[in-house]
Amino acid sequence: MRRLLPTVVVAVALSACGPAASPEQAGANQEILDRVAEQLAAEDGVTGVRATYVDDAGNEAKASVRVDCRGCDLPAVLDSAVRAVWGSEVTPLLAISASVEDLERAESDDVALSVRTDEAELTRRYGERPVPSLPGDD
Repeated sequence: MRRLLPTVVVAVALSACGPAASPEQAGANQEILDRVAEQLAAEDGVTGVRATYVDDAGNEAKASVRVDCRGCDLPAVLDSAVRAVWGSEVTPLLAISASVEDLERAESDDVALSVRTDEAELTRRYGERPVPSLPGDD
């Protein structure tokens, strides 16, 4: 029995750190972020957008958006990226990372937000999410 106990404890500890989304939900979230990328790509000066959903031990339920532009308004595009992710139906969502780089002026801006600690500010700025950030957070 002594040999099984450490194995059980390790298995329980690892399962507690696992992904927040199922593989199917992660795929659906990526499809949503692909639409977010298309929306952001239509903004003035935007030359490229990459949006990804990652849900693993190092990046639990994280939506990341990177925008490249030429001569764009960095703060406005960064705000649009965060607003678009926050207003999407990506769930679970525990973190938002957004960056904008102006390739013409060699300037950039970025933000990393934790939904757990920044939710009140995100809600104040962008309104309620259309879905709960975590399943069961109704």
